[in-house]
Amino acid sequence: MKKLAILLGLAACVSAAPPADGDWPVYGHDGGGTKYSPLRDVNRENVKSLKPAWTFHTQDMYDPKGHGGKKSAFECTPLFVDGTLYVTTAFGRIFALDPDTGAEKWSFNPHSVIDAGFGDFANRGVATWVDSKTGKRRLFVATIDARLFAVDAADGKAIDGFGKGGSVASPKVSGMPLIGNPSMRKPRLRL
Repeated sequence: MKKLAILLGLAACVSAAPPADGDWPVYGHDGGGTKYSPLRDVNRENVKSLKPAWTFHTQDMYDPKGHGGKKSAFECTPLFVDGTLYVTTAFGRIFALDPDTGAEKWSFNPHSVIDAGFGDFANRGVATWVDSKTGKRRLFVATIDARLFAVDAADGKAIDGFGKGGSVASPKVSGMPLIGNPSMRKPRLRL
């Protein structure tokens, strides 16, 4: 019974504070990862008649011919926060897009090393956090070459006060051509 009470308490903490106004601020929509949106504009009756409103091409593709590894894949779950759609690429690039038009507001390029033979070119998206002291939103992205970047959500600039030049790297892993662990690709941020 005590275990059940603890589990119910944890579930209540995770599901508290739903996202505001249709935002999708974390992977899975909310802290519980429900993947449920309360928006009602699209429903079972009208989903079949939807047409693309716009298309955005990131231009980030990797074909490993002769270099090893797998082809890159688009596996990002975009986040929609504060009126902006944030999308990442397999190379760790971030694009801030206008959700109505698909127009690019800004982009961030971490200059990931893409020809070192890493095995899994995919990125699941950014994590986001608001600094309670400044009220500024930060985005965090992990790259294939095992660096974690903090980026200002307003302008796409790396946060100088985070690590060195806005990034930190994982400790060296034996056999890797660069420092770090290339499995850092899921946008899980726990503070």
